[in-house]
Amino acid sequence: MKAAASSSLLDKPSHGISIFTATLFVVGEVAGSGVLALPEAIKFTGWFGLIIMLLVCSGAAYSGVLLGRSWMHLEDNIDSSLKLTKTRNPYALIGFHAWGSFGRSVSIITLVIQLYGGSIVSLLLAAEMAQSLLTQLFPSLLGSITFCEWIVIIAIVLLPFSFFGSPVDFWPVAFFAMSSTAVASVLIVIACITEDVKLNFQENVEESSSNKITIASVLLGIGTMNFGFSGASAMPTIQNDMRNKRKFGVAVILAYVILAMIYLPVSVVGYHVFGNNVKSNVVRNITPSLIVTWIQIMIAIHVVCSYLILLNPVNLNVEEYLGIKHSFNLKRCISRVFIALIATLIGLTVPKFGKILNLVGASAVTMQCFILPCTFYYFLYQNTISKKVKILLISIIFAGIAVAISSSISALSDLFDPEAFTVPCFIQNCYRLD
Repeated sequence: MKAAASSSLLDKPSHGISIFTATLFVVGEVAGSGVLALPEAIKFTGWFGLIIMLLVCSGAAYSGVLLGRSWMHLEDNIDSSLKLTKTRNPYALIGFHAWGSFGRSVSIITLVIQLYGGSIVSLLLAAEMAQSLLTQLFPSLLGSITFCEWIVIIAIVLLPFSFFGSPVDFWPVAFFAMSSTAVASVLIVIACITEDVKLNFQENVEESSSNKITIASVLLGIGTMNFGFSGASAMPTIQNDMRNKRKFGVAVILAYVILAMIYLPVSVVGYHVFGNNVKSNVVRNITPSLIVTWIQIMIAIHVVCSYLILLNPVNLNVEEYLGIKHSFNLKRCISRVFIALIATLIGLTVPKFGKILNLVGASAVTMQCFILPCTFYYFLYQNTISKKVKILLISIIFAGIAVAISSSISALSDLFDPEAFTVPCFIQNCYRLD
């Protein structure tokens, strides 16, 4: 084994997660806040976006399978000791053996950006859900708390739960993450259909505003879809906790079938009902009611769970880089407090989750979920794969690069658009003090 490549190895786990639990983790990590934004992604792309969505879903699943095979290649052909141990940053280890130090560095950087961005989105959405729900239940007590203050409150409440070691240590979180998203999606579809019936019975219903489909808007939509199906970053970590790692591909395929069943109905019904007036959070289009309250509760449960799932690989990679022991200790706690603090500060600076979602989805997600898995697999298996597979991999890589560059430019343009500017929480609080 190459000493420079190896990440610190942990003790052999006395148990591991099953295919079913691994499927739950993949769905729990991927599904969530993205489902609320997918109707808007269809607005950006038109109905043709449904085909794009299926392609993105298939591509993400294929990349997950490739990552699983790449890890097995490391165990079978490079370092057999990995069969009996596990590492805290398996994605980076794959990158090193496939592409050297550069591959490891790119893996870590894009992983942190994607998962950190995803955790920030979850934090912002959790704060939004908390504000909407709790102020309704306790208006006199909590009504004066602002959205920005809720960001800080939620971050503090969730901090102790971020101290878990790795996915095998908190598998029930994955179950709650998946089940809450599935229930929320069904309720969203029902609520949208109910809203459509109400609108059809109303007189002088306001027409949906026109929306011109452009190359820039399509790229924004693709960025949102990429984020909605992103999950490759944490997949090697999940696979590393399995009892039978060779079955990880089965878990990935099952997970993305479930994701398609969750995402497509919400996307179709949400855009059909609200058209070009659909918002980045489709729930905001629905008239407040009991069903909306339950949707918010289910989404709140999920985003809390996904925040913990997404932040965990970031914590593990940072601890690996700093040489912090895997066992529970003071240094690990300090590291995780600092990481949560930075996430909170970023959320307070850009308190509009749709903007972060588009940018992260366009850049780091495309790298992590499409470009890097195909690149690493190509270099690890280049002497054994067929020409057809090589052509497929190269096509995905170049298409991913083109989408990443163009979508990132569109997302940055949208983020810094003066008309779409959102005042940071720090400035808002200064005005409140005045």
